[in-house]
Order: sequence, then structure tokens, then C-alpha cells
Amino acid sequence: MAPELHDGAAMSVSTDMFSFGMMSWQVLHPGQLQPFGPNAMTIMRQLDRGERPAFTRADAPPALKHLVARCLAHDPSQRPSSMWHVHGELKAILQQLLAQPAFSLPFAKFDHYYSAAPLPQFAHELLAAVQKTIFKFCDKCNGEQAEALRFFKALELEAFTHAKDLVDSVAVSAGLIWTSQLLLTLRDGRTVEFCGVLNRILRQLDDDLLPDACIVVRAINSMCVMRHDPSNLKYPPGGVSYRGGGMPLHHVLQVAGHPPPFFVAGRKYRIPMFLATSFNPQVAENFSVMAAQRGDPPVIWTIKVDARGEAQLLYRCKHVNQVAKTNVAGEFEFLYAPYSVGTIESVTMPPAGAAPTPACPIRIVVVAALDNKDEPQDLPIAPWA
Repeated sequence: MAPELHDGAAMSVSTDMFSFGMMSWQVLHPGQLQPFGPNAMTIMRQLDRGERPAFTRADAPPALKHLVARCLAHDPSQRPSSMWHVHGELKAILQQLLAQPAFSLPFAKFDHYYSAAPLPQFAHELLAAVQKTIFKFCDKCNGEQAEALRFFKALELEAFTHAKDLVDSVAVSAGLIWTSQLLLTLRDGRTVEFCGVLNRILRQLDDDLLPDACIVVRAINSMCVMRHDPSNLKYPPGGVSYRGGGMPLHHVLQVAGHPPPFFVAGRKYRIPMFLATSFNPQVAENFSVMAAQRGDPPVIWTIKVDARGEAQLLYRCKHVNQVAKTNVAGEFEFLYAPYSVGTIESVTMPPAGAAPTPACPIRIVVVAALDNKDEPQDLPIAPWA
């Protein structure tokens, strides 16, 4: 019930609007019963203080989130004045959703937004896309806009320490932003770098976030993707690079209650994010140790490219390159473009059913495709990378 009713106010359109807002919130969050607990007095006190249950439905249109928030406004005068107006807003939201193209394949959806995104020509265009991506991401994650502003300003300030690169090369500037170690703090206390924000958007394929994020992706890909001049593509020593991390066991072993493992020899698939790898296996091993410390089974990935590419430019992988300049001293990422294609050559588990450890991790060897554009759109999407 509306908080003003606790003070003896009469029922009205505004109190009904509050009830509608609360009912709408509950419909959109079916798994969150009694967000303020079962005690009626506690609920009333929290509502009286202006507290409202957090809107965490990430796939809801921003306009719907805003409408529910207005219905739940503490000040009755700030709520919609009639259900007729609410009906009109809901109808407009529905029409917007119906107007969005339907995609049966995740890669087709990414490709749609990526193809429509312009390649930034100037630093201010890149930074504007970064800013919009951060603010919209925070809004979707129910994050603080003040924190989004702080994070963007810190990124912007860091970018301006490379002022000549900002002027001379959008691709180099995008690489520097990608490798930034500055952290965005979410409302729940978790932190994430900008590269993590971008990869999360690429995995989730949110229609509200992709248009701006894909502008940033285009800028980074102008460094990674070199179809017209393969001489600028770096060839990894020995034709291999490495990646370390952790992964749930059911992705490589049959576990009761889970579908068959995804990572099996012979499977060709797409990776729904930028894939950062290193020429140095020690870097991958360090990441696998950190994963084990978090309690995740450690895994080492070895990514191979066509061995002929070392001598013949024609056979160099067209969608991976070394990040030209980085904000991480001594780190040189070999970065694969989003939705790159790989084929699993082998999966090696620790012997005799032993649990994976940093000394004896899961080892997966993947052969990178020569050119993503030559691969089918309907390849399965990796659940982990």
C-alpha cells in the first residue's frame, strides 16, 4: 500500500498508481518474494523512509523501469496522473519492442548491431561511446550514476595521459582503454574493469547496450582485424598463444543434472567476447592460479593459428592482433575479435580422475579459424571462455 495511507490519507488515483507500480515490480521479479521481509510493520517503515525494492530485471526496457519507478515515487504528485497515461506509455514500450528485429542466432544479432555501428574517426567520438556504454551499463545493473561518472572521468583522464595517441590513432587509443585497470564499483560491491563491462555486454547481447558498445568494439577491431593488409598482423611465436582462468567442470565432464559437456574435441564454435591471450605461458598460469584461489577448477587454453602464416601472409589469422600499446606494464595482449571461431583440438584432464590444480590444470587446445567471415553463422556459442 502507498506510504501516505499509513498517515491517514484517503485512497486516490495516486495510491492506486503506487499499488500498480508495486504489482508491476513483483510481476517483473517473480523470484524475489517479500523483498522487505514478511513483517508488515518493517515493510511500512521502509516504505515511509522512501525505500523501494531494487529493480534488477536486466532485460527490461529502460522506459519500463522508469515507468515503474515513477509509479512508486514517494511524492504522490510525481506519480502518473491516470491509468490512461500509463496505458499509453506501456503501448509505446510494446511497439518499440515489436519494432526491434528478431534474431534466431546470437551471432546474427551481434553482427546486426556491429554492422550498423560507425567506426569512430576522432577521439571525442570514441570517448562519447565509452561514456554512453558505461552509463547505460550501470543503469541496467542498478548501479550508481555517480559511480558511473567517477569511473568515466577516471578513464578519460587516463586516456588524456596518452594525448598524442588520442589525436593520432583511434585504434591505439581504444587499445589503451581496453587494457585500463581502473575499476567500476557496482552497487553490490563487485568491481569490474572496462574490458569486463564490454565483454559482459557482448555475451548478454542487450539491445539497449549494443549500439554504443559496438562503436567501441569497432574501434578496437580496427586494430585486431586486418583483412586488407595482413603484413600488419603480428604472428605469435611458434604459432600459439595462451589464456588461463577457471571453468566449471560440467563444461568438460558429464555431470549429473547438466547437459553434455560443451568442450569436446572436434567441436567448432564461436567465442561471444573479446578473447585476450598472451605469448607468455606464465601469464596464463598466473591467471589459472588466481582462478584456483577463487575456488574455480583451473584451466589453461592453448590457441593455435595456421603454421603457414609465419612465412606466408595469406595464412595469417585475419581477426587477431597484438595490442599496440597497453596500460599494463610488461603485458602484451594478443587479442581476438568478438565472435571469433575456433575448433577444439583436444581436452586433457588431470590423470586418474584427480581434481584440477594449478600444477595439473585442465588443458584445452583450440585451433583458430583463418577468417571469421568464412565461417557459418549458426555455429554454437561457447558458454565459457
